[in-house]
Amino acid sequence: MQCDQRVAQAAAVDGSLGVGERLRYTLLQLMEILMMNNEEFERKMHFIVEQQAQFASDIQQLQESQARTDQVVAQTAVTVAQMGDVVTRLATVTHAGFSAVNAKINALVDAQIRTEENLTRTEKNLTRTEANLDRTDENLRNLIATVDRFLREGRNGR
Repeated sequence: MQCDQRVAQAAAVDGSLGVGERLRYTLLQLMEILMMNNEEFERKMHFIVEQQAQFASDIQQLQESQARTDQVVAQTAVTVAQMGDVVTRLATVTHAGFSAVNAKINALVDAQIRTEENLTRTEKNLTRTEANLDRTDENLRNLIATVDRFLREGRNGR
């Protein structure tokens, strides 16, 4: 029977068996399973049970891992939301700070413009004052010269 089985198996692989031969091959396999002794059956059953237990253990580990992952994801979502709130508050405070600084800079620019305008007016006034002073100096020199001439020409007592 072992020899027939090997021939049938080889023929099944290369496709040279007809329908009848394939049926015979399948029947031979079924007969082999039925002829399996109790020890072999127990070994195969033990193997199947061990595999099932291993699968159950693996699934349990995967479920536990998934639960931990879900917990980490939930914590991460909370942290991200908190960070979003912090960033929003920081942006609001920064904007308010920049607005205050901009207002102060604008006030300084306005004050500088007024100072420059006042300085320009002061320079113009100084220029006029210098011109007036020059004219006053000229008039004073003329007056002194007139008084000197008057005193020199002898009119001082007559």
